[in-house]
Amino acid sequence: MPDKTETATLSAPMKTFAIVDVLRDADGPLGVSEVAEQLGYTRSTTYKHLNTLLQSGYVTKSTGDYQLTLQFADIGEHVKSQAPIYHDTKPQIDQISATTGESAGLVIKCEKQIADVYHTGADDSPRHVNSPCFHCSAPGKAILAATDPEEVDAILDHAGLPAMTENTITDRQTLTAELDNIRDRGIAFERREQYPDVNCVAVPIQDQSTTAAVYVAGHAERLSGKRLQEDVPGMILSAVRQLNAEQI
Repeated sequence: MPDKTETATLSAPMKTFAIVDVLRDADGPLGVSEVAEQLGYTRSTTYKHLNTLLQSGYVTKSTGDYQLTLQFADIGEHVKSQAPIYHDTKPQIDQISATTGESAGLVIKCEKQIADVYHTGADDSPRHVNSPCFHCSAPGKAILAATDPEEVDAILDHAGLPAMTENTITDRQTLTAELDNIRDRGIAFERREQYPDVNCVAVPIQDQSTTAAVYVAGHAERLSGKRLQEDVPGMILSAVRQLNAEQI
């Protein structure tokens, strides 16, 4: 018998949220035709959904193009404030970033996607925005490694393994082997897999209700070698172990 939680859905809100995702991932405002083309919707359907978001205050419109408003930031801040793992890890992440001089942050598993919930960094460190896909980022892979294998299969079936760069893992067997290595060593690496000039390292962390990962990201030329393989992972592991000990 089908799971009612999977089948009892409404198509219209799903389309609205798909449009929100497209606007979120865009480099700037988009027109109706651009959004419609990306999603395979008609222009009239896309316009109605965008206009609904506009009337609700969730997008703005300028010269025919749309972009998200800070309404979403307000919602995000409210949700984030209710997550104990955010409050617990933030001081440690700030310290890691200050010590390494790189971007550092927290990514949380949200059903079949991941979400950046905190980020801090030095002035010359890249603004690291993680893809909602798991397979291309160090924090995403760290979270997958800490997730039940059956759920991992469902996540990958849902999202696929799209290539972000020429170094992205796009083969299920290769990713499975990578996740086994992450489980063994407790550390996930990202080597130019999400952005062509960025490396990243992450360690999973869990509390009673949340699976997440603490990460450090930096320019590939600077965050490399022993610094990528040993020094920075050691700092993150130490911080996560301290946080885990405080939860006991």
